[in-house]
Amino acid sequence: MHTYNESRKSKRVKTRLRVNCKSDGIFFSDFTRDVGLGGMGIETATLIREGTNVELFLHLPDEKDPLILKGKVIWSQAKDTREKSASNVVIGIQFDNLQPEFHSKLHNFIKNNTHDD
Repeated sequence: MHTYNESRKSKRVKTRLRVNCKSDGIFFSDFTRDVGLGGMGIETATLIREGTNVELFLHLPDEKDPLILKGKVIWSQAKDTREKSASNVVIGIQFDNLQPEFHSKLHNFIKNNTHDD
């Protein structure tokens, strides 16, 4: 089972959104596992080393253009092999200085998709 340290400063919502990632000549397109104002988890088949800087293009519903976000891979782990998925790695991205416009759009998305159980 995938586990990681829950030391986040901001809440994340579980959501599956298309995200394109660019780093050091690598470009891939996958889906988020969760998203927050501080970062996101991405399910991927592409292994990226911890500490790698990335540029992300996050596609929010009802937004014509993707949010362009910069961040750093802060952890990377293999998924449980019993999970049925083409992606076998989960990476954790921490955002660097969100632009105010993108921060606002991401904040609204999170607020509208947070469900108190």
